[in-house]
Amino acid sequence: TFDKTFGDVHHLKLLGGYEEIYTTIDSWGATRTGITDPFFDSYQGGWTTITPSDNKKGVNGFISYFSNLNYDFDKRYLISFSYRRDGYSGLPKANRFGDFLGGSVGWNISEENFFRNSSLSNVISYLKIRGSYGQVGNINIGDFPSLGLYGAATYAGIPTLGLSQAGNDNLKWETSNKTDIGVNVAFLNGRVSLEADYYKNVIDGLVLDAKQAPSRGIPNNSISSNVGSMYNEGIELNLNAEVITGRDFRWNINFNFSTLKNKVTTL
Repeated sequence: TFDKTFGDVHHLKLLGGYEEIYTTIDSWGATRTGITDPFFDSYQGGWTTITPSDNKKGVNGFISYFSNLNYDFDKRYLISFSYRRDGYSGLPKANRFGDFLGGSVGWNISEENFFRNSSLSNVISYLKIRGSYGQVGNINIGDFPSLGLYGAATYAGIPTLGLSQAGNDNLKWETSNKTDIGVNVAFLNGRVSLEADYYKNVIDGLVLDAKQAPSRGIPNNSISSNVGSMYNEGIELNLNAEVITGRDFRWNINFNFSTLKNKVTTL
């Protein structure tokens, strides 16, 4: 991290980073049915049928190179830019890495001289407008969605291997494109504050289990694919008020309100 102020009005902050996450999962379970006598509390005793359940082995890796730049001029004009390159092991090699950008701007109107000299400053103690746009990749798509997999099975009582998942070599990143426009206002020297936002999150390349015809003989009749697009849209309001700020007693009030419109645009 580099953090420096130049000439008392130019503030610059730079960040560069590297992240690596390695996750392994080993789970084991069983289902017991047909209890003969609840007196026997050992695992096997007292149950007529014990079958494996929820057995799973999984592994995935995530790696990221990220950077961020923040600049403000005299605490009035604010600019931020971010870039990250993420890689996820669950995607095929050709599409394993994705590049994601983001940025934001802000204007502290209450720091301007024309505002301080106006009658509004007697009522509004803080006023800021802001906007941002950013891209984020989703890795919550499973450990091996791009691979064709085999698993242990039995056929006519004989141990064997069977196809457990059909892979997809063309699987790509599922990406969220997020836009946010907001305003922060404070009244009466900060005793009452309001935060209002409009947001829209457009998700492209939605990874879903695309249904397949049973005649294809594919396990679970599905293949993970980029088959959808959707968006979430709405507003968020948050109001805070310090009603009483005495030495021995304080009373604060908070009110929040939000809306959400969700629509699938491609499937």
